[in-house]
Amino acid sequence: MTTPQYTQQQLDTGQQCLHGFLTKPTVAGQYADVLQQNQTNTAAVAAWLAGQGYANIDPVCIYIALEQMRATNLAYWSGFYDNEIVTDGKTLQFVNMYIQGGAVVLDQGAVKDPNYLGSRLSWSTAPGNTTAGTVQFMQVTGVTNQPLPAGSYIGPQFSGAFFDGSTEFPTWKGNVSEWTLLPPGEVRVSILWQKIIQYVGYTITVGAGLQLGYRIGPWIWSQAATLRASLEKLNPQGEGMDPQTLNNSPPSAGGYTLDDPVVDPVVTTDVTAEVVEVAEVEVVEVDVGHGT
Repeated sequence: MTTPQYTQQQLDTGQQCLHGFLTKPTVAGQYADVLQQNQTNTAAVAAWLAGQGYANIDPVCIYIALEQMRATNLAYWSGFYDNEIVTDGKTLQFVNMYIQGGAVVLDQGAVKDPNYLGSRLSWSTAPGNTTAGTVQFMQVTGVTNQPLPAGSYIGPQFSGAFFDGSTEFPTWKGNVSEWTLLPPGEVRVSILWQKIIQYVGYTITVGAGLQLGYRIGPWIWSQAATLRASLEKLNPQGEGMDPQTLNNSPPSAGGYTLDDPVVDPVVTTDVTAEVVEVAEVEVVEVDVGHGT
């Protein structure tokens, strides 16, 4: 697929729009309504965006901003990760990882000098850490015209390697959890962030799919409505993410290759369909002796 070309000004505006949706999720909900009401009218969607202060952009431009944020801003992956390590075919419970903004915390405490780029997080023992790790993050969107099997996971996950100070484990993986030890009624901030990111990301991906000519089946719209209701219940005040945490340089004009959004172009009711477009992650060695 040929990537649409945008000027740097358009990409800047796309980044501003993304930040606006993440800081004001209710506006992202309005955007979802506009998309659903104008599925074959890109001009009407662009006019609505202009009315919100985001002139001369379209859904694909916003999608590029989302992809760039995923790759370069660790805050996108904020959350508490249930995870496991697999050794000799056996699954073991292992060290927990908690990401809040740009900070990484393990069971042993905060990680010093973590490095993040291209959705890849790494750290070494060189700055005084007792552990080292290299993991690749990926997003399971569930944006498909096929209803997903019951219990399908949708959200961030990681896969990589871990060094506990004495042993290197080559297979370490985890998914974001809603686990919390906070009293009932109080919400761990990163859980709220992930709900916002999940809903906004889902909506932006659907918008890009519409612009690129994909047919969006009714199940996708019902899934989006479910995500929206879940977010509104968790976040009745409609408060979004901290704008400072979202600070991110926009991509360079003409220097970005767009992958197809995860949207199945064939409408179906196959309930055995799997979540699609989750890339295989190559196992990587952990650097235990040098800074990243």
